[in-house]
Amino acid sequence: MRPIRRILAAVGEPGARRLPAAVKAAQLARALNAKLVLFRAISAPLYLDWDVSLLSTGVADVKRSARAECLAALEVLARRLRRTGIKVEVDALWIVRSCAPPPPSPTHCAARCMRCTPMCRCR
Repeated sequence: MRPIRRILAAVGEPGARRLPAAVKAAQLARALNAKLVLFRAISAPLYLDWDVSLLSTGVADVKRSARAECLAALEVLARRLRRTGIKVEVDALWIVRSCAPPPPSPTHCAARCMRCTPMCRCR
């Protein structure tokens, strides 16, 4: 069996007081001599009530700023873990959710046509 070299730990809220999953991942990383990667998936919706064109590059600036805040919070946690001798990396990425409507249901497809189209889930 190949040795475990990297452990990915998802961090829901980096500024939380207690992070039991991150603590357990750190224990595993220390025991296995592996690198720990603290990861935050940013999925917060952007509500903009004002003119986005006032920003220099629009929504990209807002997303970049939110990512930088997440990385800074993860880095605080990573520094504490590095003091114990664990190799730690941090990363945060935006999770994009599609607003497209779901494909039609198989029964809807069968009722409308005799054969399935590539868009239907029943294929």
